[in-house]
Amino acid sequence: MLLHGLGVPEHVFLCRQSQFFTQWECAANGDPDAMVDMLMVCRQTDLLREMIGNDADSCPGASARFKAALGRELQKMRVLGSDGPKLRIPVLASRLLFGVADTAGTLKYGECFIQLEGIDTPARVLVTRSPCYHPGDIRVLHPMLLSAVTSRVTPSRSEDVARRFAVLRDVIVFPTDGKRQI
Repeated sequence: MLLHGLGVPEHVFLCRQSQFFTQWECAANGDPDAMVDMLMVCRQTDLLREMIGNDADSCPGASARFKAALGRELQKMRVLGSDGPKLRIPVLASRLLFGVADTAGTLKYGECFIQLEGIDTPARVLVTRSPCYHPGDIRVLHPMLLSAVTSRVTPSRSEDVARRFAVLRDVIVFPTDGKRQI
């Protein structure tokens, strides 16, 4: 409802829902790539580690545990809200990140810095607060690359800023200035 209230068309939600359940069906039918995606969505990293690199015979009970994990995730997705049933639709390319402030003051309003393990930096990111109650809790930001961040500071500070930002992985850095907090 929040994204719909911000003008995102209904067909976008229906398309996401269709993609998710197609992926779900493929995983339930044993497609290895779809199974990996679903285990990531279900946050079943222990089972994922066990299944990767092994065949079905060397993981006794893995298939049953996988199907049980899918069942638990389906139950969690059926959320009863104050205005009736709701369905949570996980986005497979999403990440849950901790946010930190840019104490160096290099990021501008509407920007962020992220370095995701194993993923190229996207052109835009959709960021939500958790919990998300109001349309203002959803923002679209432009992630900055390390080279762009360091080019904004004086050469004397460039090395220090590069060192601080380069070690950050799987977190999101928000600017400390601007007309509205993120």
